[in-house]
Amino acid sequence: MARVSDGAPRGEGLVSAMRLLGEGPSLCWPHALAVVRRDLLGAAHRHFDDAWRGEVRELVPGDAAMRELCRLYEA
Repeated sequence: MARVSDGAPRGEGLVSAMRLLGEGPSLCWPHALAVVRRDLLGAAHRHFDDAWRGEVRELVPGDAAMRELCRLYEA
């Protein structure tokens, strides 16, 4: 495994997270939260919608989003 300049092994962090997100939900990882800039929302939907079976949702920061996140993770 190659190392990047900060000493962290490649294939960890963002690379691994993107790979896991791209595989969709599993028994170990049934939920995910990805934060993207507004101008990347369309690309995120195109990239992840199939794997997550159309469950990709947009949340705008605020009280309503916080309530929705709490509701989703309570189950």
